[in-house]
Amino acid sequence: MLTAKDIDDALDVAVSYARYWQAPDGEDVLAEHPAVRSALEPIARSLLSSPLTADWPAPASPRQWRVAWDDARPRGLPTGSLLREWADRTRADEVRSRSARPVDPGEGASGEWWSIPGGVPSTVGVTPRGFDLVEDHLGWERATVMPIALGEHRVLELRTAEDWAALCRAHPIDVSASRRHDWFRTTGRDGAWVLPDWQAIAGEWDAMHLSVSAYLALAGRVIPVDDERASLIAGWSPDTTFWLTEPPRPDGPAQQWRRDDAGGAWARMR
Repeated sequence: MLTAKDIDDALDVAVSYARYWQAPDGEDVLAEHPAVRSALEPIARSLLSSPLTADWPAPASPRQWRVAWDDARPRGLPTGSLLREWADRTRADEVRSRSARPVDPGEGASGEWWSIPGGVPSTVGVTPRGFDLVEDHLGWERATVMPIALGEHRVLELRTAEDWAALCRAHPIDVSASRRHDWFRTTGRDGAWVLPDWQAIAGEWDAMHLSVSAYLALAGRVIPVDDERASLIAGWSPDTTFWLTEPPRPDGPAQQWRRDDAGGAWARMR
């Protein structure tokens, strides 16, 4: 019988071991073997039918929580400025990478591998679960959490690969050279890569949400955009909402949380 702790621990491991800058390790390769996949199917069916995972496909919760780690403070730039800075840097990095990086995708070159601009505001729908479900976690032990309400903000639910591919087709930004080596190592695909141009998309949507189910189905998998181009969701986290415009102001008192000394459970301090 699967318990809530079993499920949370397994999900935490899956997120913690997401790595888009290196080749699959031995466990990854073994898990792809048809015999292993077949043996795991009954567990997967039990997991998906459990009431404990009923909220996994849910859209962004009307109540969100903005998290500041270990007393960290955001850069202070407006979100629009962060997106403009990201778009300019991404295009410049692509131009530079075309001449500076080796053509062979198997070479050891590396650079930015994530799919969302660093520093843009993000919120989670469930606490304290959302504290652990963070890719490339830096081992934070304290969190200040502020409640916000989605209200009438335009939040796009990324439910399928086609949802992501449609963003890439409508507003593409070429990252073929700058992402080539990292994404080749993790997917084995050598070809043209694109990302959604988040600065352009901010004119249509306020935020993007990836549910737990969508994250497990899509993150790290090659997403075809058209006959030549593909994309990758990397550096996201399950049940996380990334904001392309300014998020709502907190509508309640901040909460202080701390992880216990053994690096285990989170407890609310005040």
